[in-house]
Order: sequence, then structure tokens, then C-alpha cells
Amino acid sequence: MVIVHEGRFASIRTCDAGTCNRLFFDSTKNQSRRYCTGRGCAARTHSANFRQREEEKKP
Repeated sequence: MVIVHEGRFASIRTCDAGTCNRLFFDSTKNQSRRYCTGRGCAARTHSANFRQREEEKKP
């Protein structure tokens, strides 16, 4: 697969979710996107982090 979008190859990133290795095109203005999908990888990662923080709060 060839990805060409205005010659911005630096905007092609790998998802930050631990269990995902998908590539995606970061079209955000400040190049800050971290996950391939908001409803999938981002939601799972944020939920897991929240559960871990809540477990650490318990005595």
C-alpha cells in the first residue's frame, strides 16, 4: 500500500495503544493524535488507565 498525502510522510504514525500496531494518518493541526481510532484504541487505553488508578487508590 502506498500512502501519499501532500508529501507529509511524517504524519503517518503508529497507534500508541499497547495491543495495536496499525498505522494512521495524523491530520490534526498540531500533530498530536496518538490512537488510530477514538472509539476503539483510545477508549480502551483510557479506560484501562482509569481502572488502574482507581485500584491504586484502594487501601
